[in-house]
Order: sequence, then structure tokens, then C-alpha cells
Amino acid sequence: NIINKLIEDTDFSVLYNYEQQLFSIGFNIEENKLDRVKITDIDFSGFEKGNYIATCPHQLGIVTLLRIIFSILGPDRFLGFRLLSVLGVGIIVYVGYEIVRILTKENTFAEISYLLLAILCFPLYIYTLFIYGEILSTAVLFIAAWLLLSCLERFGWWKIVALMVCSGLSVQLRQNSLVVLLGFLVILLVKVIQEFNWKRFVMILVIPLGIFVGNILIDVIYHEHYQEDAVAIPNLLYIAMGTNWEEQNPGWFSKYNYTVF
Repeated sequence: NIINKLIEDTDFSVLYNYEQQLFSIGFNIEENKLDRVKITDIDFSGFEKGNYIATCPHQLGIVTLLRIIFSILGPDRFLGFRLLSVLGVGIIVYVGYEIVRILTKENTFAEISYLLLAILCFPLYIYTLFIYGEILSTAVLFIAAWLLLSCLERFGWWKIVALMVCSGLSVQLRQNSLVVLLGFLVILLVKVIQEFNWKRFVMILVIPLGIFVGNILIDVIYHEHYQEDAVAIPNLLYIAMGTNWEEQNPGWFSKYNYTVF
């Protein structure tokens, strides 16, 4: 197996930080050193042209969360993020259960089946070891989905506000969340077309509003550090990398987007 041989022949020790017991998510071959975000310790050089934040500004949401955790926990900052991810797993399992109850009208067999499948979903637990936004963004999206379904059953303004917050937060944690939120909008649009209801129309409005407010807040926080000559990698290149067959199977991160950029 080519993939297994590649893993066995690769020395991953250069990516491991023994002091913090963490793997780096990147390595700069040209400079022969680990990639660093350079923002968590009030060092904003990451915004300079060619650096991580400058080329990947969509990561500012998760970086901001890391800064908050770091400022509170100090030396235990990475452990804090892991514990937050563990909490995210609990939210996914529990809120997912509530979603199943709503969708199946409290079907006991469906509820038990979901819980068994959730327990056996090992990748969900493995991801808690990574300092990345998949678990947390998914947890927020699960909450948003529950709020959406709950609001369709019984409208409530606190649910609307919470849906707006979750929409904005999920995108800041992981931009892939836009795909799920777009699905929410399509569902609501179909329901409005079938039978117009001002409450559903409000739900349609708050999702993009939450995304817009989230982007504005990030711009307000970091506007002084943006560099005029620092150009970000176009989103289209991430799609191109995900469908690229040249080096690895589609979907793998191969720095194809950075190389083309």
C-alpha cells in the first residue's frame, strides 16, 4: 500500500514539539523550520506579506479563540483548547440526539441507533488532540441545526438571536461551515415558497446577518494590522487543491494552493 509505505518512511519528529507535546500543522521547507501563526503572543508579524495570516486570513476566527484561551490559561493553553474540544464532542453527541428526537418524532429505535453510532465514531474523539477548528465548528453547527428545527416547531426570539450568533461563530471557526449554513437557507427558502411565513423569513435573514456581523467584528479587532500589499490565497485555489490528483488523493492538503499562489 503506497500510503502506508509513505507513512512508514516519513520522519515526523521534525514536526513534534516535545515541550508542548504537540504536532505542528505545517513546516516551512524553504526556511527549514516549523510554521508558526505568530499572533498568539501579541506578535502580529503573521499579517506581513507572505506570512500565515496574510495568506490565510480565514483562520483569524480560530486564532482569536486561541488568543483568548492563551490569555486565560497561559502555560496550559494547549491543554485548554483540547478540553474545549472534548466539551465540543459532548455537545455534538447530546445536541445530535436532540436533533434526532425532533426529526423522528421521538422514535426510540432511531435515538438508540444514533447514540450507538456516535459512540463508535472514533474520528470524533481523535480530533480532540488537534489544535484545529473542526470539532468546535461542528459543535456550533449542531447547535444551529437544533435551533433551526426547534424554531420551526415553536418560534422564539431568543432562538433567533442564538441562531444568528451560532451562524457567525461557526464560520469564524471554520469557513467550511458556509456549506451547511447554505443548506439551512435552502430548506428555509423552500418552506417560505411553499407557505409564506414571516417567522421563517426572519430566520432566513439572521443567518447571513450573523456571518456578516462575525466578519465585521474580526475586521474591527485586526484592521490596524492588515497590510495593503499582503494578498490572501484565493478561495478557488483551495477547491483546486481538493480536486488535484497529481500528488495525493483528492481532499488532501498538499500545499498545491500555496504553490500555485
